[in-house]
Amino acid sequence: MAYCPNCKIEYREGYEKCADCGETLVEELHEEHFSQDKDFALVFTGTMRYEAEMIKANLEGGEIETHIISQKDHNFPGAGGMSVIKVYVRKEHAAEAAQYVRSLREEGKLESEVENGEE
Repeated sequence: MAYCPNCKIEYREGYEKCADCGETLVEELHEEHFSQDKDFALVFTGTMRYEAEMIKANLEGGEIETHIISQKDHNFPGAGGMSVIKVYVRKEHAAEAAQYVRSLREEGKLESEVENGEE
């Protein structure tokens, strides 16, 4: 997948420029694209990719734009099992998304420990 670092829009393979802003697409978004963006808020930090994917799928099912940022190096699948994985949403949906993540924690459905910065 390709992404616009400005608009945070995901594109299918084969696209090179963002249709909205003209920015050159990147292969993956990095944390600085979100942590410095005032439009996005961190709602989950953990170490389990499947948890982030589950959160993303459920939030997007509720029409909440969701992005996963992972520090895990996929070139070395055996290493980095404790790599940090973060989920960001647009600020206007942050409270609703954070409540969903809290409910998963309260129900014992998340194995990852809470990291500093999670709302």
